[in-house]
Amino acid sequence: MSTTTHLTFEDFRNLPDDAGKHYELDHGELLVTPSPTVAHNRIRDRIFVALKEFVDGRQLGEIMLEMDFRLEFSTVRKPDVALVTQDHLARIDAESWPVNGAPALAVEVISPGNAAQDVAAEIKQYLLSGCLSVWIVYPKLRSIEIHTNARVGKIEAPALLTDEKVLPGFSISLDFIFDGKKYLQAPLLRSHRIVGPRQKIVEHHLLCVGGGAEDAIQVHVDIACRQILQWFRKRSRLLRML
Repeated sequence: MSTTTHLTFEDFRNLPDDAGKHYELDHGELLVTPSPTVAHNRIRDRIFVALKEFVDGRQLGEIMLEMDFRLEFSTVRKPDVALVTQDHLARIDAESWPVNGAPALAVEVISPGNAAQDVAAEIKQYLLSGCLSVWIVYPKLRSIEIHTNARVGKIEAPALLTDEKVLPGFSISLDFIFDGKKYLQAPLLRSHRIVGPRQKIVEHHLLCVGGGAEDAIQVHVDIACRQILQWFRKRSRLLRML
């Protein structure tokens, strides 16, 4: 028979640190879960790195890893990854714990021990507390749900994850999230080739890895010298035949 432990917010703040446990407070009920696995953390870290690069480059706020957020008087949640906007950062005390208020984006990577009803309750708490979007990542299903107050969306690998409401222009491949494969499913966004005897022959390919089209990695394949040399050799042979 399981035992339910109820704590006040101050009691929760005074809990001793335990590297092997993960604490949250759900309407005064203490939730204790074991530390995540290596596989869980790999997925979490890939999302964190992609979001941090995108957000830092645009000065949109700060991406936080496993930070505690006080959503209500006696509710404290610790998302795997979270976005705190610049406006929110200006209102909080960086030396205080936990962060007051919900993040703009909360990302939760689901582990086998997470019950569906508990996940649903957590999503509801985030959204009611002002969170704009909640990403629920299912490694076993290779899918991600995007929850907002207006709708619930679901995507599956190898699709691209986007969230125009919170991060316009951001995209990341689910194959990268789950497998670390940066380029396998990256879409070809633009390709053109200029061909001519005196022109520079260049192929441009934009591969979307984790920052949207404007931040895509641009790979230039410049084969102008070889092509021009071949053209002159062919022309020389034709002239000698005359």
